[in-house]
Amino acid sequence: MVAQYFIAQQANEPVITLQEPMTDQDADRLSGQQKEEIIEKINQYINEKIAQSHKQEEYIKIEAINSMQRAIEQVTTNVFTFYNQAEFLYQGDKQNSEGIVAGAKNYLDFQLSMPVNNLEQFKSNGSQWFESEKQLISIIDKQEEVSEQLLLYWQQHNLLETALEEIYIGKLVPRLNNFNSIKNSEVRKYAQYVHDNGLMFVNSEEGEIDIVVDYNWMQRNLFDHLTTEMNDYFSIMQQMDILNDGALTVSWNELSNRIVQLEDFMLWNPTFEKSPDLHEYYYKFLTYYIFGVDNSPVFDETGSLNYKVKESYQRFMLTYDNQQTLHTIKEYYSILEQHQFNRSEASTSFVINGLSQQVPLNSKVNSNVEHKLFPLSAELNSIYEKFSSSYDEQLLKGLSALDVMRLYVHAAQTNNSEVNYELYFNDENYYLPSKSEYLQESKHVPESKWSEINEDIVDIVSESFDNDEEVIKLILQSRDEPVYFQMRRNKGGIWKVSWLPSQ
Repeated sequence: MVAQYFIAQQANEPVITLQEPMTDQDADRLSGQQKEEIIEKINQYINEKIAQSHKQEEYIKIEAINSMQRAIEQVTTNVFTFYNQAEFLYQGDKQNSEGIVAGAKNYLDFQLSMPVNNLEQFKSNGSQWFESEKQLISIIDKQEEVSEQLLLYWQQHNLLETALEEIYIGKLVPRLNNFNSIKNSEVRKYAQYVHDNGLMFVNSEEGEIDIVVDYNWMQRNLFDHLTTEMNDYFSIMQQMDILNDGALTVSWNELSNRIVQLEDFMLWNPTFEKSPDLHEYYYKFLTYYIFGVDNSPVFDETGSLNYKVKESYQRFMLTYDNQQTLHTIKEYYSILEQHQFNRSEASTSFVINGLSQQVPLNSKVNSNVEHKLFPLSAELNSIYEKFSSSYDEQLLKGLSALDVMRLYVHAAQTNNSEVNYELYFNDENYYLPSKSEYLQESKHVPESKWSEINEDIVDIVSESFDNDEEVIKLILQSRDEPVYFQMRRNKGGIWKVSWLPSQ
């Protein structure tokens, strides 16, 4: 067995060897002895983890060993950079060997722990604004990996046959997901482990048992820690299971609604890390809608278009007049109309060749002032002029977080550091330098880059974490990563700029 061989090898050979030449400048400041001590400590930690894996359930151990291999490879390559891994929220001294070891251990712990542990850690750190989204996506990725390992265990250990000894096959999935009533301890314990890791049993498209991320459970348990974007993503993913045994489980109209929902999310969130996965669903659902599936065909046995499908296409064209998918439906409907709504070479050719033209979707780029930071509108400019002469924050009451950000950016563009300072969130529980310190330091700040950023903006998205905290995300044409800007609402209900808002 590969896992056994892997463990045996680690017992006799060093796990990590130093990779030369070192490219990290901070690592260069460490002495040779310090580097050797770091490697020794991490080796010891990994060997302890390997020993612990022997005590785990077999279906956990398999995934732990796979994770161990990936983690060792990563740490071997990047051992002197793990002190700076943002997703673990670790702030260590770059020249402190203990800090580097702690960073590497954090990474190993994350890789080797199960999603149930990661989710608890996320809930405790989930308020760390936009970094939490990256952390949660990494947990979802791990859930998907673990689900594959658990499904493999299910198949190799014939748990289906064991479960069917007491459960009628038609009720198998709901009983597995509501595992407390299962009498067989092996099946019950396994099903509980699936549930505890935020996973669930479903019927696959082929009618088999599958294990997937339970997005409803995730949304309910993590709601207070989700960005608007992640919450919307979880809502969408709960609706992606639409096939059972080769047949649609939703109406044609509902299928079209989900296509539109996917399109809107991807177009408004072009840099969202999971968008490629959603795009696969979009293309698949669009194919179902136009071509049908084995047990839910769009054409009947005579080759005529199903009247319910025809009505759904007509509804789509009347209802969704502002969707990019509309062009596809109109074009296909025109082909069908030309052939009296019968299957034809032209309709088949469109499905095979035409749909490929629908991807990728174009982002919803809008050059309207609403999707730029400046110039200010006449109303905002009037507020800015009054505020810059009085610093009366009551003038800001009723403004959105984005509008206050626009005032801040305008002040930066016009080199008005005093206005910038007065727009900062000022509370005894949060750090803010004195005004004199800030004004002295602002003399040495490089020229503002806001003009360059403003020209590059594709979209502006606001994400609320609670009633008093908001992150404004600037989607840029030339960058993969957005620019983030943090805002806070003060006790008077007025939005102000957080200190170091983009860090």
